[in-house]
Amino acid sequence: MRLEKIESEFWDYQATVSEEGVIAKILRTIEPGPSMGIKLLTDDEHDTLNTYESIGFFKSAMYQRIGIAVDKRSGQMLVAKTDPEADIAWHKVGQAQLWYSTTSKICVLWECLAFGKEMKPRVKELWEWTIRYCEHLEMKWIYTHDRDPAYDDDYKEFLESLGFELVREGTMVRNTLRQRYGLPTRDQVS
Repeated sequence: MRLEKIESEFWDYQATVSEEGVIAKILRTIEPGPSMGIKLLTDDEHDTLNTYESIGFFKSAMYQRIGIAVDKRSGQMLVAKTDPEADIAWHKVGQAQLWYSTTSKICVLWECLAFGKEMKPRVKELWEWTIRYCEHLEMKWIYTHDRDPAYDDDYKEFLESLGFELVREGTMVRNTLRQRYGLPTRDQVS
């Protein structure tokens, strides 16, 4: 994975996710935490949230470039190919949303979804990229829900395969330091 800073009026970062042309575009908003309490966090943790990011995952596709011309004699519109004959379009294939604190280093990964049948097998890749991105932001704890209506019944097992642990009903957390340095989980310590 490569993470590059780019200057743009709309996006703060562009990141290459895979060799197959999926990129992530990140829109960052510095603002107070959401007015509704995020039940994954304590009130004190919630009060530290100060940044929201919406991440859109896009995949390139080729389409034929055409031009429209009007025949001066007949007044009819004509479709004409232009050079080059193909162009690239970016289609949104997934998204993630994060709330996090730049001070307490707590992050809520609100959602991470892949759109369409073609991308569903790659949802783990999008999650892994998003987790690495949170680690790049130096987040210590990543919280998420233990279920999501967009996923199958094995969602909790899927999150466990990514290093998340159930800490209380409805809440899973990933300790990024434990994962990075291979520290034991709570179950392994007892």
